Amino acid sequence: MTRPLSPAVIADKNALASANPFLTLVEIEVPTTPPTRYRLVRNTENVTWNGRTYYATNLSLSPAEEDGRASLTEQQLTVQNATREVGAIVESYDGLTDQPVTVYRVNKADLASGQPATKDEFRIIELHASESTLVARLGRANLWRASFPGKRQMRNACPFAYRGIECGYLGGLSTCDKTLTGPDGCEAHEGDSPLHPARFGGFALMPRPSGLGNPK
Repeated sequence: MTRPLSPAVIADKNALASANPFLTLVEIEVPTTPPTRYRLVRNTENVTWNGRTYYATNLSLSPAEEDGRASLTEQQLTVQNATREVGAIVESYDGLTDQPVTVYRVNKADLASGQPATKDEFRIIELHASESTLVARLGRANLWRASFPGKRQMRNACPFAYRGIECGYLGGLSTCDKTLTGPDGCEAHEGDSPLHPARFGGFALMPRPSGLGNPK
């Protein structure tokens, strides 16, 4: 999944050197109840993005390539295991075959927006841990596993990331309750931004189910 890049990010992408590089953020899910997710970033320091901390590590992801049938081939994720911490996680869950892995690429200048430049979803096909590295063979997520519809349609709940591209809010209010008419909702932001409530992402005209009344 991709989204249009802002002019500032495009300039960074095309520059020979930039203070705002693209970061590779990896989220690996392990089979606990509820699921536990380990978050890593290829960087020299930890990164906070979308309200979550990604821990700096030395990792690499092989490039995506097309085969003769125009299908994307498998990719390889390599994570350094010099301290044995990553290997211990794998052993404690008896391998992670078929577990989901999500890879985000986020420009450093966009960390506050909560929106990635790209998002790729994989499943672990095969995984090997050695004394120095963890190597996972990743396959694209199976479309037959996808849930449809991909989004829930709700009358009074906005799915957009606050201050993200779709939301577009740039005013002085620091929070939003994601409703249309709530005390900290989209209409409450109207005086601070001409885009609101026109940018509300919910379906305010959706009919109410019969018998539920008309809650305030």
